[in-house]
Amino acid sequence: MAEGVKDSGNIMIIDCQVAGISGDMLLGALLDLGADVNKAISAIKTIEEFIGCKNIEVNIREVTRKDIRARKVNVQAKEWPQVTAAKLINTIEYCMKKLEVSHRARKFALDTATTLLEAEAKLHREDFNNIHLHELGQADTPAEIIGSAVALEDLGLFNAKVYSTPVAVGGRRVQVFPWKGFKSRLSHFGDPSIKKFPLYRGSYRGRACYADGGLPTPQPSG
Repeated sequence: MAEGVKDSGNIMIIDCQVAGISGDMLLGALLDLGADVNKAISAIKTIEEFIGCKNIEVNIREVTRKDIRARKVNVQAKEWPQVTAAKLINTIEYCMKKLEVSHRARKFALDTATTLLEAEAKLHREDFNNIHLHELGQADTPAEIIGSAVALEDLGLFNAKVYSTPVAVGGRRVQVFPWKGFKSRLSHFGDPSIKKFPLYRGSYRGRACYADGGLPTPQPSG
């Protein structure tokens, strides 16, 4: 072990080389490490006060995938409004201030949301302030970002060294034209900021990671 790493305290390794990575996977793993479940759920529910939705439900359960036990997090909300990029940023900022978390936790949450939104804007060639949000506009996006920030702080991991294995993005065969047959391809990762991060296909025949959901998350110690 390198001397610098040995003296740094906690080390967190995010293993993305089998099934990719997503917000609910990260949050579930942090809760499985011992983060306070009730604290994370309470933090997520603060979204109701600002976004104007009703009854955010957070369901956490144990699942088994390919003989490996994991904790799965599902977030749903009733009457979820259409959310713009500015609304998403403002919601996260409001919730983090209300929760009185550390500067690092607040910065992590805002940097994560900004990184995802910038990638979405580039992928769809839209202005940042006029992005039409698809998956990012759903309730689970702010919930997973806020929940993960609170869980990281609860575990004391903002001082940890964070490492990641290359992200498995999966792959699939798509029919481009009926007369040209099928063509293999990786999932659509077209943003330059994603290309800087180690990616590979992996063994999964499908999309293991979304272009706007599998971005390199800002390191907690930043």
